[in-house]
Amino acid sequence: DKVKGKSNYILFKRASKEDILDQSELFKNNEILNLFLNKIPSISFIINEYRQIVYMNKYALEFSKINDLSEAIGKRVGELLNCIHSNEGKGGCGTSEACSYCGALNAFLTSHDGKPTVEDCQIILGPNKEAFDLRVWAHPTIYKGTQIYILTVKDIKHEKRSAVYERIFFHDLLNTITGLNLNIQMLKKKDCTDKDLFLERADYFVKNLIEEIQSHQILNAAENGDLLLRNTKINSIEFLKDILSFYEFQSKFNSKIIKIDVQSKNITFNSDTTIIKRIIKNMTINAIEATSKDDIITIGCKSDNNQIIFEVNNPGIMSKNIQLQLFKRSFSTKGHNRGLGTYSMKLLSSFIRGEIDFRTSKENGTTFFLSIPLNSVIQS
Repeated sequence: DKVKGKSNYILFKRASKEDILDQSELFKNNEILNLFLNKIPSISFIINEYRQIVYMNKYALEFSKINDLSEAIGKRVGELLNCIHSNEGKGGCGTSEACSYCGALNAFLTSHDGKPTVEDCQIILGPNKEAFDLRVWAHPTIYKGTQIYILTVKDIKHEKRSAVYERIFFHDLLNTITGLNLNIQMLKKKDCTDKDLFLERADYFVKNLIEEIQSHQILNAAENGDLLLRNTKINSIEFLKDILSFYEFQSKFNSKIIKIDVQSKNITFNSDTTIIKRIIKNMTINAIEATSKDDIITIGCKSDNNQIIFEVNNPGIMSKNIQLQLFKRSFSTKGHNRGLGTYSMKLLSSFIRGEIDFRTSKENGTTFFLSIPLNSVIQS
């Protein structure tokens, strides 16, 4: 781990205000350098050995949503961009536990050892917690006797999005169609004695196929800002029964048990059924994939602190490294370019003024929560 192997000197120490201003002047007064950096259509930062910004080009200013370089001087890149982890550690950006998984920090640390490098960085920025996929190049150099590092940043969201979408969509689609085809072939056999069973399975795979297509349509619309809300009356218990019914066959097939919490509250409220269903189904899929044979998955609903809270629990425990990377756009526990589950939950919940959270412990397993403001309730 690059981060754990570094001293407090690199991660925590900062240059004085006077030194920062002196370093910044080296670049601000260089007309040729300014012209060159501002002609290159990429986001560029120049940082010192303490990871503090001493210069940035106009594309970096635009990406950071600031008007003047003076607003950035002395800050670290995560602090300027308002990374959600930049204030968690005692030393600011780069010093929290989550920072050990930051591609931008690891790129800098490699370049600090004298090696130019490139890393992909999954980061969540700003008050709206917007997820970004960035590619960060870090190059060490010495300018007028001062050690500096040039960071070049590229937004690769669309590149990642295309790769992940295609891989997930075609992988899941192929699995579903293969399952459907196998059951149809069994039904075509003259000596088939379990036609009702194979019809039930075929029906499940057809429904799953429709769900997969709708899921990708919804997520694509959400990312493009084109998602239209369709508020309808929702009864919480009937909603949970619908979820249970959909996954009943899959849970039997996988020897998992899904049940509704007997303490679930019967609440009727107005919201978008499709979005809530997509979120809870993602939670349920994750729970099914995270559990072992004969494990029990519990889905439920309660009201607390002026909120309706849907929850999905499984007995598994989530490791710390996974907890620290949840909700990042391209992060997956399933392997390269495989999952958008927790990210999509977070994104979709924002459209219904909802919040996604989780708890995990040895005693109670892992529970994911969807909280929706109670002021949307119309009847209980």
